Amino acid sequence: MRDMPSSDLVSLISFLVALLIFFSIDMKARQRRGDDVSLRKARAFARTSHVGGIATSIALALAWVDLFLPDDNKVIHVLLVAVPGSIGVACTIILSVELLFDRSDAESP
Repeated sequence: MRDMPSSDLVSLISFLVALLIFFSIDMKARQRRGDDVSLRKARAFARTSHVGGIATSIALALAWVDLFLPDDNKVIHVLLVAVPGSIGVACTIILSVELLFDRSDAESP
């Protein structure tokens, strides 16, 4: 596994912030949605949104701390940031596909 230079870490942090904004918008939209969607489906995607938000927050916090550590210090390994970040990206993809195929808002008058 290669080390991440500070410039790559800044890019990763900005990407994780964008994911957190996506998850917060998604959670707010789910709170306003009516009961026309099946409860089971709504709960599954709400959990996906929560898991993605938590995983992205963990990755963001670890990347932020690693940004201010000296480059020769190996306290936070790249995998500690990559694993929760990858979980957040996977949850984002799942929620994006769900939004693409969700027609409940389009059918409402």
